[in-house]
Formats: sequence, structure tokens, C-alpha cells
Amino acid sequence: MIYLSLGSNIGDRKRYLNTAIEAIQKFAEIKQVSSLYETVPLGFESDEMFYNSCIGIECALSPIELLAEINRIEAVAGRVRFNDGKYRSRNLDIDILFYHNQVIQEENLMVPHPRIFERKFVLIPLFEIAPDLIHPESHDSIAEILSKCKDNSELEKI
Repeated sequence: MIYLSLGSNIGDRKRYLNTAIEAIQKFAEIKQVSSLYETVPLGFESDEMFYNSCIGIECALSPIELLAEINRIEAVAGRVRFNDGKYRSRNLDIDILFYHNQVIQEENLMVPHPRIFERKFVLIPLFEIAPDLIHPESHDSIAEILSKCKDNSELEKI
């Protein structure tokens, strides 16, 4: 199974996430969809709250091909990327969290997602659909990772 995180905090957040799921369905079979959660931005200041969810998919694309499709979906939605390393508000953000049990260290793709341990807005929706998923490097389940997460952000299920 491949797990993706979806987020939006600009404009019609729910529509952006639904549009992303519809676009993903064109090349992947969506097996699981978490609830939608509203969360505060992490790593930057913004008055706009995020909507976040996770999905589990199966597809024939390689990790790099999947990343290209995700980047295309974000671009079609109007996402503008900056190369300064700063977090900003965005209408659509899709991250590859896990690609089966593979560990991928490419210039533009690191899987499992390297900051998953720090992000409740990812861990809680992922826990909802895959609590027993095992991280291929730490060998901890998502439930165990969530229990150790130091992020004290509040999430509200929508």
C-alpha cells in the first residue's frame, strides 16, 4: 500500500482535497480515506487553518512517476512552489508518506516522509486508516509513532 497525505489551507479547502482525490483516482485505486481534520499551520504563521487527510492507494507508478503526477495535480490546482525552504500557505499539498515498505533517498524524494515523526496532522489521519502500518526504518507502528509524537497541536475532526 502507498500512503499519501493531503492538505490545504487556502480557498475552498475541501474542494481542493476532493479534486486531488478525483485526480489521483485516474491513475490509482484508492483503498482507504481518512476523515478530514482541521489543524493549525505547523512551521509558519497563518490565520488560515489547514484541512488534512490521508489516503491509502495502490498504483503501478514508480515512486518518481507518482511524485511527478502529484506535482502535476498540485500545479493544476494552482500551487506555486518556492525553493527557499520556507513553509507557506498553500491551496494543495500532497506528500508521499510511505511507498509500500521501501526506503527511498533521492534528491527530490525521501520516503518514508522524513518529518512524519513530528506531525500529528499526518499521524492522526494515518492512524485512522493504518494503525498497524510499520515504519520500515524505525520498525515502529503508526500507533507507536503517534504515542511518541511531541507535537501538541490540536486537531478537530470535520
